[in-house]
Amino acid sequence: MDSKGRFAVAAAVGLATSSFAQDEPCAWEFFETPSIAQRNHILYDLNGLADDDVWGVGWAQNADFDTLTFAMHFDGFAWAAFPTPNPSDRRGYNTLSGVAMLAPDDVFAVGTHNPDSGGASQTLAMRFDGSDWSLINSPFIEGGSSFDEIELIGEDLWAIGLRRSHEPPPAVGSLALAARWTGASWELEPVPPLAELGGRGYNNLRAIAGVTPDDVWGVGVAQQTGSVDPFGPRTYMVHWDGGAWSLVDFDFGHPVFSALEDVVAIAHDDVYAVGWTLVDGEGTQPLIAHFDGSSWSQVDLGIFPGGPANLRAVAARSSDEVYALGTWAGDDGFPRDLILRFDGTSWERMPGAPEPEHEWFRAAETLPSGQIWAGGQRLGFRVLAERLSCTPGCGADIDGDGDADGNDFFGYLDLFAGDDDRADIDGDDDIDADDFFGYLDLFAAGC
Repeated sequence: MDSKGRFAVAAAVGLATSSFAQDEPCAWEFFETPSIAQRNHILYDLNGLADDDVWGVGWAQNADFDTLTFAMHFDGFAWAAFPTPNPSDRRGYNTLSGVAMLAPDDVFAVGTHNPDSGGASQTLAMRFDGSDWSLINSPFIEGGSSFDEIELIGEDLWAIGLRRSHEPPPAVGSLALAARWTGASWELEPVPPLAELGGRGYNNLRAIAGVTPDDVWGVGVAQQTGSVDPFGPRTYMVHWDGGAWSLVDFDFGHPVFSALEDVVAIAHDDVYAVGWTLVDGEGTQPLIAHFDGSSWSQVDLGIFPGGPANLRAVAARSSDEVYALGTWAGDDGFPRDLILRFDGTSWERMPGAPEPEHEWFRAAETLPSGQIWAGGQRLGFRVLAERLSCTPGCGADIDGDGDADGNDFFGYLDLFAGDDDRADIDGDDDIDADDFFGYLDLFAAGC
């Protein structure tokens, strides 16, 4: 998920349109990621304040199939795992799905866990103080709750997700959850439901974005069950005006089997939401919707060639450079990356990093510099992390800050010593003296 509301702040200091020129070549670069357990690892969110200060969170599974919280940090050169608490010990279910940085030494992460005391799953929240992650209080709601995302919009820190309804049947079983951090605790704000009936029905917010604290969008999925007007799952959207959440009345023509997974707010009149919808005979297809300041409309993408596909994340560097990411399945059934790029006129498919081949994108984040990180999952039980860099090709600039300095030199030495693929300057798949002296030549030339 993207930095969303940060465009408003960036515009004030001249960063809304990236420092990279639009005609510079952009390419996705694959990065190795750490593992903390023997089985699956999945990244669900990314957030960063600088090119050398980026967090990613998700979960991992150990050999006993216990689910553990997972956090990793990028320092400008490589990703490293950080220990995180797991309050669910005996029941073994802990996840992180959202991360938000207030400062380098003040980072929030949210998710879900199964309390060892029993009962339904509940929200989970933790905070990083510059050295360690520690648990903080989070809402406990009788019947169950979960956090899906956290986002800083202006000075408001929002966490959103799902909570159990306490209304008797035939009322809907679950409502959307929206909580604001007060500095010491979470303040719950009521969110109107789209689905109102059915014990198995639900309203789930999955992403949130806003340019200012009084113009915030929440997107997700809702389903109404029972014998009276059942529908869904289908797209669900709400809006916060600074005082209350309201249901957004829209219809993309997909009342059955559709969802919105992410949203990015570039300006008050320029907002994108992405997800998926089921098309007869074609399986799931990518869904993109755009808000122009007065109404929402669906982007006509046609039918995606090559098999079922979906979008899970969206990020933008400006109004004429937007990226929607997800996955698609070919004839062999294996997942592959799906990246769509909007250039201000049309959406076109863009290739990802050459390796790995089988991957799922679930998150995307625009940094203040204009770099974009995307992440998710790849075959081999590892987290996926790729960076979109649009620099004009300064080979000596290892950390991507536009300069060739001591940080880059020592960074390259670390890559060379670690036999990292990025140390292969001449591209011959061997890391040897030719690469070392080749980098010295690049460094001497500068940027």
